[in-house]
Amino acid sequence: MKKPSPNTSFLNTNANVSDEASEDDARAENNALMDELRERVQKAESASEEYQRQLSILHARLGESMQDQAKLEDRVHENEAKANLLEEEKVTFLRQKREVERQIESERTAMMQDKAQHKAREVEQQSVVQRLKETLAQRELKASAEDDKGLSRSCKYSISSDFIWFD
Repeated sequence: MKKPSPNTSFLNTNANVSDEASEDDARAENNALMDELRERVQKAESASEEYQRQLSILHARLGESMQDQAKLEDRVHENEAKANLLEEEKVTFLRQKREVERQIESERTAMMQDKAQHKAREVEQQSVVQRLKETLAQRELKASAEDDKGLSRSCKYSISSDFIWFD
């Protein structure tokens, strides 16, 4: 091995010192970059954790919202079923109402016909009564006329105390 010459060793030493300084600067720069990268990684991990936490909160809210939606859909379905039942009952009641109205109208018509028949019978009976009164009056007139004739005849009778004589 050759020993470096003093001029060369100074240059080498200067080069070594300068290389060492460059290496120290590079190391410091690398360390600064590494620290910056570590800081960035830590910030990214913190942000990632925060995003994960927010994501889990959003998933929980989504689950709750989906449950609420399912409950609301069930309520809507129940309310639609109730509305359908009420509509069916309404139709049934309207049908029954029309049927009762028809029955009432039928009974009213029958009652009016009965009333008309009773009125006709009453008129007929009054007519019969009137004819009977007239017939009775005529008979009474005839009877009274015959009685008058009979009285005039009876005047022709002589009444004695024991006997009645006819002429």
